[in-house]
Amino acid sequence: MVFDKIRAARKQSTENEYIVGLDIGTEFVKVLIARVDDESLEIVGVGRARQDVSDMHSGAIADISGVVRNCEEALAEAEDQAGLQAKKAVIGIAGELVKGVTNTIRYRRPQPDRPLDVAES
Repeated sequence: MVFDKIRAARKQSTENEYIVGLDIGTEFVKVLIARVDDESLEIVGVGRARQDVSDMHSGAIADISGVVRNCEEALAEAEDQAGLQAKKAVIGIAGELVKGVTNTIRYRRPQPDRPLDVAES
């Protein structure tokens, strides 16, 4: 399912053959750059920057400029390894102060026996 969405996006532009993941953690900011190849991912760049003690507090950002600096440092390291500049990234941040919402939608499919396609996902 995820690879189907990535493949569909790749058909639109050659820029989309790479994906970037950035994880903002309490101790480290981590970045992966991967080349998408049909059913697999090849990691082409990795970056990591340690957060200062004053940057994060209990999973929450305490010093935004410090966290941004660490993100830039980790991203630059991964981009240097990959030999490319990231255009788009998926960013993850967690913590007790991050809130999420779950919605449940009931939808009766016209053809329930047919497999889900990209338009329905």
